[in-house]
Amino acid sequence: MDFWTLHGSKGLEADYCFILDLNQGYFGFPTERKENEIVSALMPTIDSFPHAEERRLFYVAITRSKKRCYLVADPKEPSEFVLELLSQGYDLEVISDNFTKEKLAARKCPKCKTGYMKPKSGERGVYVCSTGLGCLTEAVDCHECDGLAIKKAKHAECLTCKSKFQLCPRCKSPKVARTGKYSLFVACDGYKGEEDEKSCKYRGKLPPALKGKLKNKERIPVR
Repeated sequence: MDFWTLHGSKGLEADYCFILDLNQGYFGFPTERKENEIVSALMPTIDSFPHAEERRLFYVAITRSKKRCYLVADPKEPSEFVLELLSQGYDLEVISDNFTKEKLAARKCPKCKTGYMKPKSGERGVYVCSTGLGCLTEAVDCHECDGLAIKKAKHAECLTCKSKFQLCPRCKSPKVARTGKYSLFVACDGYKGEEDEKSCKYRGKLPPALKGKLKNKERIPVR
């Protein structure tokens, strides 16, 4: 097995090729890093379509195989080029169920309409927009289905099942019922006790209408 860079593959051929890491983001392909504005203003504009240079490089890559070319991408943040191929009706064999239209639509960022919600580094169960272009949309796992719930000012709403639950006013994590010494109380799902210095200290009373209906660590619904 030989490994080539996209630039290094020019003029080469193989029966089967695998193009890896076709993802979005700052280090993605095409990259979403913004060029220096002064340099961009001084450079001549030859092409009117986006990512022209990387688009040509992508064409070089997918035409290196004699028999079959495999595109490998993260379904949570697929490359813009992969999405174009999937949406334009090309004769593709989609091997993974994660790239069905329904699955991709369920993870589309509802704010910028460009990025996809991907896991946030260092925070389990939290997702951020993959674009890296200033979109600050965040989401968390929905416990009612396999979808994602987009965070809003005071609550989160699932893109798939439309269920809503409250968010902690301090740390914006989901509010959950917690088992206290005598009864349930409300805290965020990051609550680890009063002794933990890093733990969010938010606490509240469980609404009377929810008493007897929730168990420990179940989320507080929007009513």
